[in-house]
Amino acid sequence: MKKFVAHLFKCIIAGAISLVLLSLFSLVYYNPPIATEQPDFVTNYRFVPNKNWSFMLEGVGFGKTDNLGYNNAYYNECLDPDIVFIGSSHLEALQVPQDANCVYILNKMFDEDKEEYNNFKCINLGVSGHSFEVLASNFKYVADKFSDAKYILIETSNVEFSSEVLDDVIAGKFHTPIEKKGFIAETAQKIPFIRLMYKKFNESATAKGATVAPATDSRSQKAEPDMNIYIEKMNIILGGISEISTEKGVKPMVLLHESFWEDKDGNIVTNMNNTYKDAFMKCCADNGIKVIDASLDFVSAYKENFEFSYGFSNGAPGEGHLNKTGHRIMAETIYRKINEMEETK
Repeated sequence: MKKFVAHLFKCIIAGAISLVLLSLFSLVYYNPPIATEQPDFVTNYRFVPNKNWSFMLEGVGFGKTDNLGYNNAYYNECLDPDIVFIGSSHLEALQVPQDANCVYILNKMFDEDKEEYNNFKCINLGVSGHSFEVLASNFKYVADKFSDAKYILIETSNVEFSSEVLDDVIAGKFHTPIEKKGFIAETAQKIPFIRLMYKKFNESATAKGATVAPATDSRSQKAEPDMNIYIEKMNIILGGISEISTEKGVKPMVLLHESFWEDKDGNIVTNMNNTYKDAFMKCCADNGIKVIDASLDFVSAYKENFEFSYGFSNGAPGEGHLNKTGHRIMAETIYRKINEMEETK
């Protein structure tokens, strides 16, 4: 019995040491911010405020969350922003250093230029999983919280949605705030290696659960979308955003971007379905919502200097999240467009 207890004790000690060593590695390799509740509902969750983070699964990112629980470094607690950014993991920008994301760069540009008409402060509320559907469902909370802002920019890289998804957006079903976790879950989240293993197990389960469709001609079987229904429902969504914005005295804009590649003939092929993109752009125009399309500048940078705006050296070039080049170009595009709007006033 004594030998068994001694052996068990040795196993426990060995396991604890292994967990500590692996967590020290994970502390650098994969230690993203920890999600927590957002009582203001401007996003479905925020991060634990004032915590260091690092991320090397894709790109190399590191920084510290601000007092509000988001990835802001230029202003640590911007309670009176002039420009509010809401968006997805592209805007969250864990893949690049904190001073290389587009909102940080934009803040620096506004702060250091000599123009009097654009003394703007920007806040970044980008978090993973917040696609256009989620942002539209949460927009009223953002506009209410930041009613003194001049602009609210909605970042998205997708505008193609089914009729059912648009119905759910109209009903606000993507507004799903996370609830407070229990003691065990909160404790486990604080151990970097456990978080990394949890992520890998989920990815493995998702891959095993994926099914392979039979090889058929999808073009002949896929029904043509009813764009009239898309336009009708998208107008309801964007009309609601426009109405809320008018009531609060803010100006909504869409920050659009899309990945692209070069085909065998040297032609640039963009990721978005042009039928949906054209319809979306028209809906925005009809509802008085300006669109800033950074994709055009991304393509120009590639054609002129062979610079990819997406992808990293530890991933696939041209694929994945925005890299430093993409964030820089996006900031420059926004800076130029905002200045043009302010100059014409």
